[in-house]
Amino acid sequence: MFPSRRGFTLIELLVVIAIIAILASILFPVFSRARAKARQTACLSNMKQLALALNMYAQDYDGVLPAWCFGATGNSDNCASQGAYTWDAVVQPYTKNIQILTCPDSPFGRTVSGGADNGVAVRSYAMPRYVGDPYGTSNAGMAYADCSIDLPPHPSDTVLLMEKGQRGIGYVGDATAESFQQSHSCTGQGLKTDPYHNGGKNFAFLDGHAKWYNETAGPFSVLTAGIGEPPAVSHQQYEKHVAGHCEWASDWP
Repeated sequence: MFPSRRGFTLIELLVVIAIIAILASILFPVFSRARAKARQTACLSNMKQLALALNMYAQDYDGVLPAWCFGATGNSDNCASQGAYTWDAVVQPYTKNIQILTCPDSPFGRTVSGGADNGVAVRSYAMPRYVGDPYGTSNAGMAYADCSIDLPPHPSDTVLLMEKGQRGIGYVGDATAESFQQSHSCTGQGLKTDPYHNGGKNFAFLDGHAKWYNETAGPFSVLTAGIGEPPAVSHQQYEKHVAGHCEWASDWP
């Protein structure tokens, strides 16, 4: 005589399902945060490599960093075809990899949708104007002044690259920044301030190191005396002189 077989009762099945649901509700957010942290780390690696490329460029050009853009800077839709050469274009011989110009966690996606740069990979990083044109010397939109790598007094606190950008690689738009709060454009021109990673952004510094800061710390919180603002020029005062301002040499920490 065979022993009788007993299956699970409905209550037992419901208990098992409830346990699985509880475990899933606990573990899924953990996995999501882990993936976000991995993307943040990949972005940090991108910025370190780009900072190294900018420093290599400076070594080859008598200690001078590239301007945020050379040439025809007057139109945000300009690129090399119109005679505009952005910082990311001039360091390409040192990186030989355009993929590191796009943050894996960019709130604007991987490629541009619409406009002059439609279909071009998004450039997620910008050169603060206080290292890409620290003296605001151009009022013709043609020839921005570059910056000696030895001029900023505190290189470990001076931001070389920040996370900002909705425009395509090689395009004038979003190639520079005037405030660390910017994530796209500037005040009065469609400003967006989306934090890229866990309520903050990654930064690469003049001395070559890179680090993440939340929106209340690090470069976001720096407010200098603002002494020695340049004379009025056509591109002056995209942003007010408040914490996180990075428009002029007077904003150097």
